[in-house]
Amino acid sequence: MYKTLLVTDEPIEAGCDDGLEKISFQSYLKDYPKLNEPRIRLINLCNTEKYLSRGYYCSLLAESRNHLVFPSVRTINDMRGGARTLTAQQLELNNKDLAALAPLLSGNFLVFMGSAEIPELQKIATKVFRRYTVPILEIGYELDSGEITIKRASFSDFPASQ
Repeated sequence: MYKTLLVTDEPIEAGCDDGLEKISFQSYLKDYPKLNEPRIRLINLCNTEKYLSRGYYCSLLAESRNHLVFPSVRTINDMRGGARTLTAQQLELNNKDLAALAPLLSGNFLVFMGSAEIPELQKIATKVFRRYTVPILEIGYELDSGEITIKRASFSDFPASQ
């Protein structure tokens, strides 16, 4: 059984009792690992945009502590430099899948830990998350070219209400 830590750049208010321990990067740096602590799963919501940023260092530190971390350093490096573009074939989506989804994809949609808010988009969300295990992703679909764009989204980009 894993204990799940949600790590952010700055302390956040606990919005709901979801079983996650929400801590700041500074707290993770200072207080972990703890003696006799269960195995740790860490969801790194720190900004990972720049090399050696807090987010990058958080994932690097978590890996060195043998914590299961999302995103991993490898994934952070894979996503560096902006959006990634994939084809339906690369995600193993068929034309029927895309035709059914096309009316829903008038803009980008968010994926949180592999889950899409719109059930019809779940198949794409799951396949993208398997390829890029990033806690928050923004996915877009260009109907004309059939390209799917994937960008890493940062927790700090969202207003407190979300």
